[in-house]
Amino acid sequence: MAANKELADRLVFEFPQADLLSMDERTRNRLSALGESGYSFGLDHVDDLRLDAAFLKSLYVRFVKVDADILLGEQVDLHPGDVRRALKRQGIDLIASKIEEESQVLELLDLDISLAQGYLFGKPRLNREDGGGESG
Repeated sequence: MAANKELADRLVFEFPQADLLSMDERTRNRLSALGESGYSFGLDHVDDLRLDAAFLKSLYVRFVKVDADILLGEQVDLHPGDVRRALKRQGIDLIASKIEEESQVLELLDLDISLAQGYLFGKPRLNREDGGGESG
């Protein structure tokens, strides 16, 4: 990775919350070294909103993806807007994922969450028209 630093601003690694929290210190140190080289990380598959934003920043996490159902669910013990603000203070964006209905967007905006992704905005598609193979 150090030999390919030119990729750093175009490459983001995502980790599920459970994997990041269970990483040993050696692995976290290696991630930090990559972060110091300009690479950044994202956290996804978040099911616990009690996030340590300073810890995530120390690992060069730039965004956190949380399913809309979790952010809008009744079991949430933290206000999602407060979570977003705590992350933002550390330079981390909160992205609501799996948005499928306009009503979810409106509810998220009411919670001060303005970044989102999901089928409502477009279905996943191939990056290349020919299906990704090299043409000859």
